[in-house]
Amino acid sequence: MCSGTWVTLSVLTGLSLYHGFVLFSRDQSGQLACAAVYEMGYLLTWNCRHLANGVVIQRLQTVNLSLGRLTPVIVTPEELLEVPEGE
Repeated sequence: MCSGTWVTLSVLTGLSLYHGFVLFSRDQSGQLACAAVYEMGYLLTWNCRHLANGVVIQRLQTVNLSLGRLTPVIVTPEELLEVPEGE
């Protein structure tokens, strides 16, 4: 989760929503809340089962849309290291 100085009421509210509604673990909810509240462009994770998963990302986008928040692009380190064909 975010370090102490980064945790605000907005992050805590997001944490509660993600943890209860989207059924993420507390750690995952904290990561998502920080990324959404601070409008991070990317969330890097190895967790393909619970975070970098198409069904989960779609649910997360629905929740964030209802909250008026952007959803960060959720990627694995492998995805960031891939070189597009032809380059």
